[in-house]
Amino acid sequence: MSSNLDNQKSLTAKFIKIEEAWDIEANIQLRTNDCIYHLRPTTLGHPPRNNDEFREFYTSLKALWTDYKLEVLQTTHDAETHKSVIHAINYAETPAGPFEMECIMILSFTEDGTKLKRVEELADSAYLNEFLERVAKVTMLPTEQSS
Repeated sequence: MSSNLDNQKSLTAKFIKIEEAWDIEANIQLRTNDCIYHLRPTTLGHPPRNNDEFREFYTSLKALWTDYKLEVLQTTHDAETHKSVIHAINYAETPAGPFEMECIMILSFTEDGTKLKRVEELADSAYLNEFLERVAKVTMLPTEQSS
């Protein structure tokens, strides 16, 4: 029988692989029905999202990314608190230019470690705000030109 820690490590590895593939539906399959995703820090103004809201949010982002990569720098697991932490850098090509952002993802698991109950992503807020400003300028160009 697998231990909670073994299950957490296995699920974390699956999560990373699915993130790298940007497979939203496979990502949701790793979660409990009431799982919450929260992009932090709260100063970014992003609310906690349930699975349906996460799907909608990430689908809109996926339209911007090409050649997405996730470089995992470190993972840490804690069986007592049912959590794993991933330190990573996201890379992608976008219409607004290259995207390269460091982040920390905190995964909270069910007691047996087989499902995700919560995913918190701590983003580099200064970089993300600057990037989103670039995206807004690029995505508004077609609308402005057609008026």
